[in-house]
Amino acid sequence: MVLCFLASCGKKIQLAVPEGFQEEVMLKMTPVKDQGKSELCWVFAMLATIETEHLMRGDSVNISTDFLARKYLEEQAIERFRSHGEQRISLRGMAPMALTLLRRYGAIPYDAYNTSEPINYNVLCRRVEKAVDLAIAQRKDEKGCREAVVQLLDENIGYLPMFCFMYGCQYTFLEFAHSVCERDEYQSLTSLKDYPYGETVVLPFKDNHYGCRALNVEPEKLVECIEESLRHGHPVMWEGGRNDDHAVCIIGMGKDKDGKEYFVAKNSWGEDNETRGMMYIDKKYISLHTAIAVKEAEQ
Repeated sequence: MVLCFLASCGKKIQLAVPEGFQEEVMLKMTPVKDQGKSELCWVFAMLATIETEHLMRGDSVNISTDFLARKYLEEQAIERFRSHGEQRISLRGMAPMALTLLRRYGAIPYDAYNTSEPINYNVLCRRVEKAVDLAIAQRKDEKGCREAVVQLLDENIGYLPMFCFMYGCQYTFLEFAHSVCERDEYQSLTSLKDYPYGETVVLPFKDNHYGCRALNVEPEKLVECIEESLRHGHPVMWEGGRNDDHAVCIIGMGKDKDGKEYFVAKNSWGEDNETRGMMYIDKKYISLHTAIAVKEAEQ
Protein backbone atom coordinates (compact mmCIF):
# COMPACT_ATOMS: atom_id res chain seq x y z
CA MET A 1 0.00 0.00 0.00
CA VAL A 2 1.29 3.46 -0.84
CA LEU A 3 0.47 6.71 0.87
CA CYS A 4 0.11 9.26 -1.91
CA PHE A 5 -0.57 12.41 0.06
CA LEU A 6 1.95 14.92 1.34
CA ALA A 7 1.82 15.91 4.99
CA SER A 8 4.41 18.70 4.95
CA CYS A 9 7.87 19.65 3.80
CA GLY A 10 9.27 17.86 6.86
CA LYS A 11 9.77 14.13 7.39
CA LYS A 12 6.24 13.25 8.54
CA ILE A 13 5.55 10.39 6.14
CA GLN A 14 7.39 7.74 4.18
CA LEU A 15 6.11 6.31 0.93
CA ALA A 16 6.36 2.66 -0.01
CA VAL A 17 7.14 1.25 -3.46
CA PRO A 18 3.82 0.26 -5.08
CA GLU A 19 3.40 -3.51 -5.24
CA GLY A 20 4.61 -4.96 -8.53
CA PHE A 21 5.74 -1.56 -9.76
CA GLN A 22 7.13 -1.55 -13.31
CA GLU A 23 9.04 1.44 -14.66
CA GLU A 24 8.04 2.92 -17.99
CA VAL A 25 10.48 5.85 -17.87
CA MET A 26 13.32 6.52 -15.43
CA LEU A 27 15.76 9.38 -15.93
CA LYS A 28 19.23 9.77 -14.48
CA MET A 29 19.75 11.65 -11.23
CA THR A 30 22.43 12.95 -8.90
CA PRO A 31 22.64 11.43 -5.38
CA VAL A 32 19.63 11.98 -3.11
CA LYS A 33 20.19 14.85 -0.67
CA ASP A 34 18.71 15.51 2.76
CA GLN A 35 17.05 18.84 3.55
CA GLY A 36 17.21 18.03 7.26
CA LYS A 37 15.28 20.34 9.57
CA SER A 38 14.54 22.97 6.98
CA GLU A 39 11.73 24.13 4.70
CA LEU A 40 14.01 24.24 1.67
CA CYS A 41 12.39 21.46 -0.39
CA TRP A 42 11.68 24.02 -3.14
CA VAL A 43 15.41 24.70 -3.52
CA PHE A 44 16.34 21.01 -3.45
CA ALA A 45 13.65 20.12 -6.00
CA MET A 46 14.53 22.88 -8.46
CA LEU A 47 18.25 22.20 -8.33
CA ALA A 48 17.64 18.44 -8.67
CA THR A 49 15.66 19.18 -11.83
CA ILE A 50 18.52 21.22 -13.29
CA GLU A 51 20.99 18.46 -12.36
CA THR A 52 18.96 15.70 -14.03
CA GLU A 53 18.46 17.87 -17.09
CA HIS A 54 22.23 18.10 -17.47
CA LEU A 55 22.78 14.40 -16.83
CA MET A 56 20.32 13.55 -19.61
CA ARG A 57 22.34 15.77 -21.96
CA GLY A 58 25.50 13.86 -21.11
CA ASP A 59 26.80 16.58 -18.79
CA SER A 60 27.40 16.29 -15.05
CA VAL A 61 26.58 19.02 -12.56
CA ASN A 62 25.74 19.02 -8.84
CA ILE A 63 24.70 22.35 -7.31
CA SER A 64 25.00 23.63 -3.74
CA THR A 65 21.69 24.07 -1.93
CA ASP A 66 23.46 25.71 1.02
CA PHE A 67 24.67 28.55 -1.19
CA LEU A 68 21.15 29.54 -2.28
CA ALA A 69 19.83 29.10 1.27
CA ARG A 70 22.58 31.40 2.52
CA LYS A 71 21.86 34.07 -0.07
CA TYR A 72 18.14 33.91 0.68
CA LEU A 73 18.89 34.43 4.37
CA GLU A 74 21.21 37.36 3.63
CA GLU A 75 18.54 38.95 1.46
CA GLN A 76 15.85 38.62 4.13
CA ALA A 77 18.18 39.87 6.84
CA ILE A 78 18.57 43.18 5.03
CA GLU A 79 14.80 43.36 4.48
CA ARG A 80 14.31 42.88 8.24
CA PHE A 81 16.87 45.58 8.97
CA ARG A 82 15.15 48.03 6.62
CA SER A 83 11.77 47.25 8.19
CA HIS A 84 13.19 47.97 11.67
CA GLY A 85 12.63 44.38 12.77
CA GLU A 86 9.09 43.95 11.42
CA GLN A 87 9.92 41.57 8.55
CA ARG A 88 10.15 37.94 9.69
CA ILE A 89 12.85 35.66 8.25
CA SER A 90 11.72 32.34 6.79
CA LEU A 91 13.13 29.80 4.37
CA ARG A 92 9.76 28.91 2.86
CA GLY A 93 9.37 29.63 -0.82
CA MET A 94 8.37 28.24 -4.22
CA ALA A 95 10.62 26.49 -6.72
CA PRO A 96 10.74 29.25 -9.39
CA MET A 97 12.22 31.48 -6.69
CA ALA A 98 15.33 29.27 -6.79
CA LEU A 99 15.73 30.27 -10.44
CA THR A 100 15.49 33.93 -9.43
CA LEU A 101 18.12 33.40 -6.72
CA LEU A 102 20.39 31.78 -9.33
CA ARG A 103 20.05 34.82 -11.56
CA ARG A 104 20.65 37.27 -8.70
CA TYR A 105 23.51 35.60 -6.86
CA GLY A 106 24.85 32.76 -9.00
CA ALA A 107 25.61 29.20 -7.98
CA ILE A 108 28.41 27.02 -6.60
CA PRO A 109 29.12 23.32 -7.22
CA TYR A 110 27.89 21.09 -4.41
CA ASP A 111 31.35 19.72 -3.63
CA ALA A 112 32.68 23.26 -3.15
CA TYR A 113 30.07 24.41 -0.64
CA ASN A 114 28.12 21.99 1.53
CA THR A 115 28.04 20.88 5.14
CA SER A 116 28.86 17.34 6.26
CA GLU A 117 25.52 17.16 8.12
CA PRO A 118 22.26 18.97 7.29
CA ILE A 119 22.00 22.30 9.08
CA ASN A 120 19.03 23.10 11.30
CA TYR A 121 18.03 26.11 9.26
CA ASN A 122 15.01 26.76 11.48
CA VAL A 123 17.38 27.55 14.34
CA LEU A 124 19.70 29.51 12.03
CA CYS A 125 16.79 31.69 10.87
CA ARG A 126 16.09 32.72 14.46
CA ARG A 127 19.79 33.42 15.06
CA VAL A 128 19.91 35.65 11.98
CA GLU A 129 16.86 37.53 13.22
CA LYS A 130 18.57 38.11 16.57
CA ALA A 131 21.72 39.32 14.83
CA VAL A 132 19.69 41.83 12.82
CA ASP A 133 17.77 43.00 15.89
CA LEU A 134 21.04 43.50 17.75
CA ALA A 135 22.39 45.56 14.87
CA ILE A 136 19.25 47.72 15.02
CA ALA A 137 19.56 48.11 18.80
CA GLN A 138 23.21 49.11 18.46
CA ARG A 139 22.28 51.64 15.75
CA LYS A 140 24.53 50.05 13.17
CA ASP A 141 24.14 51.06 9.55
CA GLU A 142 23.13 48.59 6.84
CA LYS A 143 26.74 47.71 6.06
CA GLY A 144 27.39 46.89 9.71
CA CYS A 145 24.28 44.71 9.85
CA ARG A 146 25.31 42.86 6.70
CA GLU A 147 28.79 42.22 8.09
CA ALA A 148 27.33 40.77 11.31
CA VAL A 149 25.02 38.46 9.36
CA VAL A 150 27.78 37.34 6.99
CA GLN A 151 30.00 36.48 9.95
CA LEU A 152 27.21 34.42 11.52
CA LEU A 153 26.59 32.53 8.27
CA ASP A 154 30.32 31.97 7.75
CA GLU A 155 30.51 30.36 11.18
CA ASN A 156 27.43 28.16 10.72
CA ILE A 157 27.44 27.22 7.03
CA GLY A 158 31.03 27.87 6.02
CA TYR A 159 33.16 30.50 4.33
CA LEU A 160 32.40 31.12 0.68
CA PRO A 161 35.10 30.43 -1.92
CA MET A 162 36.12 33.31 -4.14
CA PHE A 163 35.50 31.44 -7.42
CA CYS A 164 33.99 28.24 -8.80
CA PHE A 165 36.06 25.62 -10.56
CA MET A 166 34.64 23.04 -12.95
CA TYR A 167 36.57 20.83 -15.36
CA GLY A 168 39.66 22.96 -14.86
CA CYS A 169 37.89 26.24 -15.64
CA GLN A 170 37.40 29.15 -13.26
CA TYR A 171 34.00 30.85 -12.98
CA THR A 172 32.43 33.61 -10.96
CA PHE A 173 29.26 32.53 -9.15
CA LEU A 174 27.10 34.21 -11.78
CA GLU A 175 29.08 32.72 -14.66
CA PHE A 176 28.64 29.25 -13.20
CA ALA A 177 24.89 29.78 -12.72
CA HIS A 178 24.55 30.90 -16.33
CA SER A 179 26.43 27.81 -17.50
CA VAL A 180 23.93 25.49 -15.79
CA CYS A 181 20.70 27.42 -16.29
CA GLU A 182 19.87 30.03 -18.89
CA ARG A 183 17.30 32.75 -18.16
CA ASP A 184 14.40 31.38 -20.24
CA GLU A 185 15.29 27.70 -20.03
CA TYR A 186 12.32 26.64 -17.88
CA GLN A 187 8.56 27.10 -18.10
CA SER A 188 6.14 27.15 -15.15
CA LEU A 189 2.69 25.55 -15.30
CA THR A 190 -0.16 25.45 -12.80
CA SER A 191 -3.75 24.23 -12.72
CA LEU A 192 -6.08 26.52 -10.79
CA LYS A 193 -9.81 26.00 -11.32
CA ASP A 194 -10.71 29.51 -10.15
CA TYR A 195 -8.52 31.17 -12.78
CA PRO A 196 -8.94 31.23 -16.58
CA TYR A 197 -7.14 28.43 -18.40
CA GLY A 198 -4.68 29.41 -21.08
CA GLU A 199 -3.56 32.56 -19.26
CA THR A 200 -0.44 33.32 -17.25
CA VAL A 201 -1.31 34.09 -13.62
CA VAL A 202 0.51 35.14 -10.46
CA LEU A 203 0.55 32.07 -8.20
CA PRO A 204 -1.83 32.76 -5.28
CA PHE A 205 0.19 31.00 -2.57
CA LYS A 206 1.53 32.60 0.61
CA ASP A 207 5.05 31.27 -0.07
CA ASN A 208 5.23 33.04 -3.43
CA HIS A 209 7.36 35.88 -2.10
CA TYR A 210 8.70 36.88 -5.52
CA GLY A 211 5.38 37.07 -7.36
CA CYS A 212 6.18 34.07 -9.57
CA ARG A 213 3.85 33.47 -12.49
CA ALA A 214 2.75 30.33 -14.34
CA LEU A 215 0.63 29.31 -17.33
CA ASN A 216 -2.70 27.99 -16.06
CA VAL A 217 -3.79 24.78 -17.82
CA GLU A 218 -6.46 22.12 -17.33
CA PRO A 219 -5.54 19.30 -14.90
CA GLU A 220 -5.47 16.70 -17.68
CA LYS A 221 -3.23 18.93 -19.79
CA LEU A 222 -0.84 19.37 -16.88
CA VAL A 223 -0.42 15.61 -16.46
CA GLU A 224 0.03 15.21 -20.22
CA CYS A 225 2.78 17.85 -20.20
CA ILE A 226 4.64 16.03 -17.42
CA GLU A 227 4.34 12.69 -19.24
CA GLU A 228 5.52 14.18 -22.53
CA SER A 229 8.46 15.88 -20.85
CA LEU A 230 9.58 12.61 -19.22
CA ARG A 231 9.27 10.64 -22.45
CA HIS A 232 11.55 13.17 -24.12
CA GLY A 233 14.16 12.81 -21.38
CA HIS A 234 13.37 15.94 -19.37
CA PRO A 235 12.61 16.00 -15.62
CA VAL A 236 9.86 18.10 -14.08
CA MET A 237 9.91 19.97 -10.77
CA TRP A 238 6.58 19.37 -9.03
CA GLU A 239 5.28 21.32 -6.06
CA GLY A 240 1.92 20.82 -4.40
CA GLY A 241 -0.11 19.03 -1.76
CA ARG A 242 -3.14 20.14 0.20
CA ASN A 243 -1.54 23.47 1.12
CA ASP A 244 1.45 23.64 -1.26
CA ASP A 245 3.31 21.43 1.22
CA HIS A 246 6.24 19.91 -0.61
CA ALA A 247 8.37 20.01 -3.75
CA VAL A 248 10.13 17.14 -5.54
CA CYS A 249 11.81 16.39 -8.87
CA ILE A 250 9.79 14.01 -11.06
CA ILE A 251 12.18 11.72 -12.95
CA GLY A 252 10.05 8.75 -13.96
CA MET A 253 6.69 7.03 -14.26
CA GLY A 254 5.23 3.54 -14.26
CA LYS A 255 2.42 1.25 -13.10
CA ASP A 256 1.76 -1.10 -10.20
CA LYS A 257 0.50 -4.69 -10.55
CA ASP A 258 -3.09 -3.45 -10.95
CA GLY A 259 -2.23 -0.98 -13.68
CA LYS A 260 -2.47 2.10 -11.42
CA GLU A 261 -0.21 4.86 -12.76
CA TYR A 262 2.36 6.77 -10.73
CA PHE A 263 4.98 9.41 -11.23
CA VAL A 264 8.34 8.68 -9.59
CA ALA A 265 10.03 11.60 -7.87
CA LYS A 266 13.42 12.20 -6.34
CA ASN A 267 12.75 13.42 -2.81
CA SER A 268 15.01 15.37 -0.42
CA TRP A 269 14.62 13.40 2.83
CA GLY A 270 17.80 11.36 2.42
CA GLU A 271 18.12 7.68 1.46
CA ASP A 272 17.52 6.12 4.88
CA ASN A 273 13.99 5.00 4.09
CA GLU A 274 12.11 2.20 2.34
CA THR A 275 12.18 3.82 -1.08
CA ARG A 276 15.86 4.92 -0.92
CA GLY A 277 14.86 8.53 -1.39
CA MET A 278 12.16 8.09 -4.03
CA MET A 279 8.50 9.09 -3.83
CA TYR A 280 5.69 7.43 -5.81
CA ILE A 281 2.78 9.78 -6.45
CA ASP A 282 -0.56 8.80 -7.96
CA LYS A 283 -1.10 10.59 -11.28
CA LYS A 284 -4.63 11.50 -10.21
CA TYR A 285 -3.20 13.21 -7.14
CA ILE A 286 -0.92 15.27 -9.38
CA SER A 287 -3.90 16.41 -11.44
CA LEU A 288 -5.80 17.51 -8.31
CA HIS A 289 -3.12 18.97 -6.04
CA THR A 290 -0.51 20.75 -8.14
CA ALA A 291 0.60 24.22 -7.11
CA ILE A 292 3.24 24.49 -9.84
CA ALA A 293 5.23 22.34 -12.22
CA VAL A 294 8.45 23.59 -13.80
CA LYS A 295 9.75 21.93 -16.96
CA GLU A 296 12.08 22.68 -19.83
CA ALA A 297 10.56 25.42 -21.98
CA GLU A 298 9.42 24.47 -25.45
CA GLN A 299 11.94 25.69 -28.01
